[in-house]
Amino acid sequence: MCQLKSGIVLKDKVFIPLDYDSHEDMIKELKLDDTTKEPNFVRVEIIPRDGDIFNHNLDNWKLKVDQDCKPEWFNDKFAEAEMKKELKKWFAERFIVNDNSWQRRENQRIYVKNASVEAWGNASVKASDNASVEAWGNASVKASDNASVEAWGNASVEAWGNASVKASDNASVKASDNASVKASGNASVEAWGNASVKAWGNASVKASDNASVEASDNASVKASDNASVEASDNASVKAWGNASVEAWGNASVEAWGNASVKAWGNASVKAWGNASVEAWGNASVLKPKDYTSGVIVKELKDFASVKDLRVNKIFVATEELRLAQFKKPKDKK
Repeated sequence: MCQLKSGIVLKDKVFIPLDYDSHEDMIKELKLDDTTKEPNFVRVEIIPRDGDIFNHNLDNWKLKVDQDCKPEWFNDKFAEAEMKKELKKWFAERFIVNDNSWQRRENQRIYVKNASVEAWGNASVKASDNASVEAWGNASVKASDNASVEAWGNASVEAWGNASVKASDNASVKASDNASVKASGNASVEAWGNASVKAWGNASVKASDNASVEASDNASVKASDNASVEASDNASVKAWGNASVEAWGNASVEAWGNASVKAWGNASVKAWGNASVEAWGNASVLKPKDYTSGVIVKELKDFASVKDLRVNKIFVATEELRLAQFKKPKDKK
């Protein structure tokens, strides 16, 4: 597997591309013949001993041969020395550390720590610590620790740790740990761990674990496990596990497990497990056959309706409606 940082060693030189690590792409770029029994090159990697790519002490980097056999001409000391020379160039041209001058980079793969950068085109950014990144076009960003990212266009962001992300247009975000995401436009967000997401416009959110989501406008949300969701306007929500959902406008909600749902406007709700539902407006509530799980409709207002699958009847909320109709029937002795 090609790891960062990969290269090709020839008899008289080494080759390390700045923006990719695929050995196969290097072989194509150098037009090398990989079909012979004794090729004139060797696949190698030079990696940090402590796993920290921001540790630029050359003694921290060691050579690794990424193939089973080594030709007789291959010299490990020569290869490592030459690879480290190329590392210096890579550090200088692709790393931005402790620099808040807002450098602009296009179509590059860069690494940012405690610095600010603008990424454009097909740029790829890995940001950590207190780095701040703005991404446009098809830029790809990975943010960790306390990094802050704003993404537009078709930018793609992966955030973890305490990273903070603002995504709009068609930006795509994956957030985990304690990452915080604000998504608008047609942004797409997947959140898990304790990630917190606020989505509006036509943003689409998938949340699991203990993720917390607030969605409005035409946002679409799928929440699982202990996720908490607030959805408004035309938002569509599916919640399970111990999820708690509040939906309004024309929101449509499906809740199960121990989910708690409040739906109003023209919201449509399906609730089962131990779900607790409050429905009003023209809301429609579908109650499941499994009454052993104790589904209870707490409150019905306006012209809300409940379909009771035990008797295949639909009840309409009127002043005469009594919630006792919907309580779990007593077991027959």
